[in-house]
Amino acid sequence: MKRRWITLATALLLIASAQAQTHPKLMPNLVYNPSFEEYRECPCKIDALGTLTIVDAWYQPTAGSADYYNVCGSRDCGVPKNKLGIQDAHLGDGFCGIYCSKTDYREYLQTELKEPLQAGEMYRVSFYVSLSEYSSGAVATIGALFTDERIGDTVRSVLMDKSVRQLQQFNTSQMRIKQRFSNDF
Repeated sequence: MKRRWITLATALLLIASAQAQTHPKLMPNLVYNPSFEEYRECPCKIDALGTLTIVDAWYQPTAGSADYYNVCGSRDCGVPKNKLGIQDAHLGDGFCGIYCSKTDYREYLQTELKEPLQAGEMYRVSFYVSLSEYSSGAVATIGALFTDERIGDTVRSVLMDKSVRQLQQFNTSQMRIKQRFSNDF
């Protein structure tokens, strides 16, 4: 089965990648615009509908409002200082932020991979996360979901799917989350 869409859930996504592990030195990044450097305009506000629509190749799969931050952004959504804290982009000038909480409300990010995942191949998914300084709490786990079709839902709550691969727990510092997996679903 070929998986082509990746949906990420995290407290603050900084850079994402999904790489084929066929040869250690030849690991192309399968994620379009992995560091959110390609955008149509500078972010000017944190919006209840989200600002992800200005970032090339990234989507909000639900009604949750993912936000875009960039050094060219306004005071609310600038880098490194913004409405929710102080955070440098891991690579380049921008990053995306989503909200996850102990309540049902969640925000997600989604992008299409450059090519479908092939059955039997080994892949590695990795991304950086950082908890906002102004957060009052955090979720214990984050994950990535690979699907055949783009998710398009109007919910603002948790997406329930048993095929979500839990990657690992994180703390409040910026860190890289990575996991190897085989596309034998």
